[in-house]
Amino acid sequence: MNAGELEALLLKKEDPALDFKLEWYALGHADKAARNRQRDELVKDLLALANGSASTVGRVAHLVAGAADKLPADGSPRTLQDVGDLDVDRIRSRILKQLGSASEPSVPDIDVELLVAHGTRLLVLSVHPSPHLHETTRAIVPARGQYSERTVFIRSGEGIVVASAADRAAITRLKQIHFHELRNVPPVRFAAFVGSMVGLLAVFGFRNQLPPGMVARIAALPVAAAVGGLLGALVGRSYDQLAGIVRESRRFSPLVRYAVLAGISLAGLIYIGWLASLFVK
Repeated sequence: MNAGELEALLLKKEDPALDFKLEWYALGHADKAARNRQRDELVKDLLALANGSASTVGRVAHLVAGAADKLPADGSPRTLQDVGDLDVDRIRSRILKQLGSASEPSVPDIDVELLVAHGTRLLVLSVHPSPHLHETTRAIVPARGQYSERTVFIRSGEGIVVASAADRAAITRLKQIHFHELRNVPPVRFAAFVGSMVGLLAVFGFRNQLPPGMVARIAALPVAAAVGGLLGALVGRSYDQLAGIVRESRRFSPLVRYAVLAGISLAGLIYIGWLASLFVK
């Protein structure tokens, strides 16, 4: 992140992927109980950002220390407070150790940066999207409240709540879809690309059947690519919809699933038969 991006964040309100803290956590407090509460407050805040909400799956989440959590009602700039000359490498190592000992799956990594905005040093923690829901492995006792192990914190608006069973299921499902798409080329785009290539190859394969002249042959290239890409996109879209139907059918009983698959197969056979009839006299 650079200073310009940070200044843009400072103009936004808190949301499920953005959290502001005027002061950095007192992890070095002289009182052990207070120090542990601050440690657990940090763990809770970062796990909530890592888990996010159903609306922020796939987004990088940020915690900005040194900035007030509310924007002034009169439209003036957000209150800032210099965090000092902090050791970002030491803070990052300490955070990952604390998260690893208090949650699973462990948060894989966090970016910790000391940046200057409007002449003030701010600490920015960036939590990258994770394919998992992270839950606590011990009791968490932050500044307010107490939470048992196996608690999942998520963001809701500008605050943090404990995820319900429905929240867990919805966010887990959306994370699975998001990371599946990252690992696999989206079928519509992939099929459109393949269709375009097939269209171009068809021009070269049937170049003798094209009107004579270089201009006509060159003009046929973009047309073939466009037509092939369109047909490929339609095929990819059909595949995507079919895959969606199959995924959704897993919610139902085996009998219903088999009925849905049988209906899809029958419709496919009818469609293939209709296409074949167009070419058979």
